[in-house]
Amino acid sequence: MGPGGYAANIPEFVALPTNAIAKVREQFLDDYSYVRAADEFFSEGDGKNVAEKYRLTLSMNPDDYVAQHNLGVLLYGAKRQEEAMPHLQAAVRIEPHNPLARLALGSALSGRGDLSNAIVQFEEGLRWVSNETARQGETAQLLGMLADGQRDQ
Repeated sequence: MGPGGYAANIPEFVALPTNAIAKVREQFLDDYSYVRAADEFFSEGDGKNVAEKYRLTLSMNPDDYVAQHNLGVLLYGAKRQEEAMPHLQAAVRIEPHNPLARLALGSALSGRGDLSNAIVQFEEGLRWVSNETARQGETAQLLGMLADGQRDQ
């Protein structure tokens, strides 16, 4: 099977000259295929290819939350804050109730010295954290960053 769970069949026995099939169309690739590829490159520590695959994802689907969020976080971590900001803002626009999106945007705003807007993002993130065990780490991060931001003002 190809990326995204699709198969591509190329007939083995066709009465055509050997050069008749110059290229197989990759129509089975979709935005999720590129997100999965980016995840694989990330697990190998290959940041350049991660960013490239997320950009390909966004060229197909600009509203892909995972690509917007992860590309923004990746760029921010690479000290490319201004390039990261539109991706982090898009992630919040796409999933406004996602505490991780709010945490990432709040962190970026805090990093550029915009503490009042960072606190708004942290508070909004806390508002959407559920009581699930999986979210407990997020809650601790948000609370810590909120406390740091309020102390600095």
